[in-house]
Amino acid sequence: MIRLRLLTLFSILFLAGCGAAEVKEGESKKSAQPESKTEVAFSYTGNPKPSYSGDLEKDKEADREPEGGSDDLFVKVLYTGENQEEEPAYSTPVSYKDAVQISVNAANIRRGPHTDYPVIAILGKNTKLEVYEKTVVDGETWYHVKTGETDGWISASVVEKYKPAYQAEPFTKDLEIIVAVGNVRSGPGKNYPVKTKLKAHTKVAAKEKAVVNGETWYHVQFSGHSGWVSETIVGAYSPNRKVVLIDAPLVRQMPELPRGCEVTSLAMLLAHAGIKVDKMTLAKEVKKDPTPYEERDGKIYFGNPYDGFVGDMYSFENPGLGVYHGPIRELGEKYLPGRIVDLTGQGFEAVYRQLDKGKPVWVVVTSEYRYIPSSYWMTWHTPSGPIKVTRKKHSVLITGYDDRFIYFNDPWATNKNSRAPKADFIAGWEQLGKQAISYN
Repeated sequence: MIRLRLLTLFSILFLAGCGAAEVKEGESKKSAQPESKTEVAFSYTGNPKPSYSGDLEKDKEADREPEGGSDDLFVKVLYTGENQEEEPAYSTPVSYKDAVQISVNAANIRRGPHTDYPVIAILGKNTKLEVYEKTVVDGETWYHVKTGETDGWISASVVEKYKPAYQAEPFTKDLEIIVAVGNVRSGPGKNYPVKTKLKAHTKVAAKEKAVVNGETWYHVQFSGHSGWVSETIVGAYSPNRKVVLIDAPLVRQMPELPRGCEVTSLAMLLAHAGIKVDKMTLAKEVKKDPTPYEERDGKIYFGNPYDGFVGDMYSFENPGLGVYHGPIRELGEKYLPGRIVDLTGQGFEAVYRQLDKGKPVWVVVTSEYRYIPSSYWMTWHTPSGPIKVTRKKHSVLITGYDDRFIYFNDPWATNKNSRAPKADFIAGWEQLGKQAISYN
């Protein structure tokens, strides 16, 4: 039976974490649906939330990619083929013009006005539906509705009179996407499904704006399409803005290397240079400082990251920190002899020059991608002498810049080209000693 098969399929997908099950309207079933050919198509618009969203202005830019967890789930079930048995009979529909919206979290659109008919779509709360017919079957009112390409029947028990959640006003301005990847939604709010995604610096033409729950949204047009974008992911379009963005591979350090951001970022740099070497190999080969962790007389005794990797790279259970540019440069030279360029100690202009050549740059920066206060720093006593260290350190691969942001592949993130405000990022980089490595 098709319903049983659908429910089984949906149950499997739900357990797998990327599907959705048919929604019950609350009406009683009359009989099992005869077996028919059904094609299932899924569109999942969300991504797992990364540890770092790719944007430091967290309170201002909630509607971005990845930067993350997702409230976006849109599932369509496409019915094809004809029933092999007679379908339930129902009274001739009467013309009925109205506009309704779904009042539950998710509702089934069926091929006919009864639960015995197969589901052809599952739509989310507040979706607007145009009604043009209605009928009553077994005491239950059903509406024949249309929305977009969807044309089917929905129970009157899961809809309500359409009431616009917003009022739009004319607004004409050229904008551009200012995040690495931005969501374009079907309506002005995160409860609306994502229609598509646009990359950084994509130009869009705003035609309307609306304020919903205190957030401004723009109705924009682009490449023959339209949709709504949050004010947090767009800015004024600047045709003369210089943008450098390098397509470098993204390698994630987790789960194997909780403290292995430095060798993981090096793996990305080498991969861009055409060298195939995995992060685990680099983790084994990078020079280590074996000095054990010890607290004595109120002082910390540990290794020196300038001399080699300090502590446990593979777990947070044991003490550890990381490694600085020297051992990373030496390891890079093994795979790119005579081609590694150590920019450490130079101004950020040297980084810009490498990026302008199309070469990404390995750096050490604070984990907050900005200047951090002195309270986050401590003194370690090492075999090479006392040094100031902070546990808020990180390594990334810089992939580009524009007049406002530095773009980078973050080994903690799930998407390429995360970004941080330019001035903040440079300050955090300078605080860690202006460490930078690239290649020719």
